[in-house]
Parts: sequence; C-alpha cells; structure tokens
Amino acid sequence: MKINKLILNHFRKEYISFISKEENNQTNKNIDLMKLIYHDLSTLILEIFSLKKKIVKKKKIVLPRIKILNKLPKAKGNFFYQINRYIKKIFDTGNFYKPKLFINLENPLTFTPSDLLISYQEKRNKICFTSNLSEWYEKKKNCIKEDDKNISESIKVIFENSLIKFKKKNSKKLSSIFYFNCIFLTSWFRQHKETIEKKKTPREFWSGTMGNPFNRIFAYVVRKNKGKVTIIDHGTGSGFYNTIEDSLIELDWADTFVTFGPSLAKGMKNNARINKTLRLNRNNVTKFLWVPTKSQSKIKRKKFSNVDIVYVLNQHIENNANTTDLYSDEFMISFQRKIIKELIDKKINFALKPHPSSSNKIIKKLSKGLKIKVIKSDFNDILWKKEILVFDTPHTSAFKDALRIGAPIILFNFPRVKFHDKAFNLLKKRCKVINIDVNFKKDIESKKSIFNKSLEDSIKLASNKLFEKEYFPINNSSS
Repeated sequence: MKINKLILNHFRKEYISFISKEENNQTNKNIDLMKLIYHDLSTLILEIFSLKKKIVKKKKIVLPRIKILNKLPKAKGNFFYQINRYIKKIFDTGNFYKPKLFINLENPLTFTPSDLLISYQEKRNKICFTSNLSEWYEKKKNCIKEDDKNISESIKVIFENSLIKFKKKNSKKLSSIFYFNCIFLTSWFRQHKETIEKKKTPREFWSGTMGNPFNRIFAYVVRKNKGKVTIIDHGTGSGFYNTIEDSLIELDWADTFVTFGPSLAKGMKNNARINKTLRLNRNNVTKFLWVPTKSQSKIKRKKFSNVDIVYVLNQHIENNANTTDLYSDEFMISFQRKIIKELIDKKINFALKPHPSSSNKIIKKLSKGLKIKVIKSDFNDILWKKEILVFDTPHTSAFKDALRIGAPIILFNFPRVKFHDKAFNLLKKRCKVINIDVNFKKDIESKKSIFNKSLEDSIKLASNKLFEKEYFPINNSSS
C-alpha cells in the first residue's frame, strides 16, 4: 500500500513539473485540459493498483472511472421537461430552480443546492439559482482525436517512469492499460470543455465538489471568463482530517471555499498548505469561510426505527471509482459482518442503515445467512429517540446529523485517514471511539468483545457539544 502511494505522489510531482515546463515553453499542448484531468488521472492509477490482479493478464480493459464518465450526464435536458419542473414548484418560495432560458447570469448559479449553500446565500443576501446540469452538457459519443492520443502518450511516459523508479512489477503492462484509458479520459474532458466554452457562463458559480468533473469544467470556464467560483463543502467536510487529498481536488479553481464551522475552515486552510508541490494551480489564493447551518429540529420525521442500535454503514466501492479513503468491499464486508454477528450474539435489537448508494447485492452479501432488519428510509425521515448509532466512518452527512440531534454514537476509527489532533481530541469527548487495528493479511484483529462498555460510554458522552460548536455549529435563528 505504501509503495503505491509513493508511486502516485511521484507521478503527481512529475506531471506538475511537465506542465510547468510546457507552460514556460509555450508549446501547443493543451495545458488547461491536462490540468482538468489531473484528479481523474490519480483515480485511474488507484484503480489500476486496486484491480491489478484482475487486469494484468488482459490486453485491454476499461477502468471503472471511464465506465462512469461514459454514462454521464444522466439527467433529462429536454426543454419541456425543465419547464414542467419549473411550473410545478413556481409557488414554492424556498425553491430557486429555473430553466436555463430564464436564468439571469448576473446571479450566482449552482447545480447542487444544499443546506450549507442556502445559509451562505442568506449571509451574502443573494439568490443563487439552481440549474439543471444537463441543460449545459450534452451526452456525447466519445470522439477521439490525434491530440488526445498525443497528450495521453506524454502522460503514459510519466506514469511508466514512476512505476520503473519504484521497481513495480509489470510496469509495461500497467502503463499500457493506463494509456488506453487515458485516451478516453482526455477525449471525454476535451469534448465537454469545448461545449461549455461556447456558452455564456454566470458571473458567479457556487459549486459542489470539484470531484464532479462537470463542476470542475464549469468552474474552469467561469474563471476563464473572469467570473468567480465558490466551492460549497459537502458531507461532513474535510477540515478535521489531516490530508492533502481534498485540497488537491477542491481548490485549484476556487476563489472561495465555504464550510460548516470555524475549525473546519482552519483545518482545510492548513491542509492546503501541506505539500503544496502537489497542487496544480499552487499560486491560486482561496479565501476560506464558514457559515452555521440551520437546525433540523423542524424537519417532519414520520418514521421510527423501533430498535435500540442502528449500524450506519460506510459507502462501498462496488463498481465505482476507487478512492484513497475506502477499503475494498471484501475487507469492509468482512468487518461489518463481524460487528453484525456480535450484535446478534449479544441479543441486541438492532438494524442496518446502508449508505444510499449501496446496491441490493451488497445488502445480500452483508446479511447472508443472518436475520437482519434493514432500514431503507432516508436518515432524516426517521424520528430518532434513544437509539445508539454505530458508524464505521465519520465522512458522511448522516454522521453530522447524528451529532446535531444529540444521538449517542459509537465510531469505529480506521487508520485510512488521520484526524487533526484537535478534532480527534474533541471527537473522543463526544463519541465512543474504537480504534481498529488493520492487518491486511489477517483481517481485523479484536482481542475482546468490541462492545465492552461502549454502549454505556456512548450515552454518557452524548451531551458534550464541544465538537459540534467547533465543526458543525447550528444557526438557531427562526428566520
């Protein structure tokens, strides 16, 4: 695992060095396109390492990231569909959706409204209109040009040299697979970039994550047209993690980054300073802000869990692109089944709450041979009472919501991504944190019952609000 990370970071440094030289030499290579695909190249490399045993003997293979991109955009872009959607909610004062035809480009625009965006909108005293992404982007058949191949060939050489430097086996074969997928990646981005470059863009773009390639392309073109880009944080944010990954993804085209709390803003700012050599637009100056979001106490929750414990599951990779903070599905399912069996052995009344993206196939693997209640309702549809909520990741919006409603929480903490010291110390005062030692050869090591005293401890800790005040403060105003 460590050698793969070294190879990835070596590739990143050499890639950035290559781009800098090309910019200085003013060559004809499409440098902006190479910048736009930077994050996705990292994803391809991670997928190759993750799938190495399955793909090394095949001549050509399409990696998961390319399969995903080829299906996008999914939403309907039909004009009459957009008008009908607009008319249905025309009297909803909290709805800021408009068809592209009716949008004044002097107003901020977003594709991904959220509670944080609404709070920021109120602070700025502006209306940010929601537009349908597929009104801007068209689904295209991948049309590969010679320039796409030339760019991909240059990138392939960088990757192959990184493999050879660290004496990675099958370097020729792995670089060949990388090149094959890189061509598709480059052509996909080029086509959609050309589409947006032909259109008028708003003065301000309030974007969701730059991990979404459509957001990234749109942000790039808005900046190119002298507009401003604000990134609205999502999930539980990134500022309590000690990692460079999210700052590499989010900040290259961001004028402003808005998150949930003061310590999240400080944490993200500190992360942006770490190893700045891996940043593409390292001279880009981003302003970090935070706004409190509104309490969810007024949400009408109609459903009950009718259990004592709910195990809120981490996201599974399945057929999606791999990322640095997710373990393999086999590994996580093995761990999760161990926890489930212990709950059954203790005769605890419990249920599973799968991640919204989890397929029925994953649920069947988890529950094979076991009688388990599965909650299919949305987290915010449930009227939580005294249930203890168990998480195996804090990187989900459900974890943030669980903190805010005062639920007792048990968190299994994996060593995939480390917390900032301040965040971890405060989190241990709010949740019962169980550190998991991972041995990739021998599965999970557990000496005693993993729930010894944990249930009682989680209830005692639930009243501590220090973590929420620093990372997820609530705006209790009625307005």
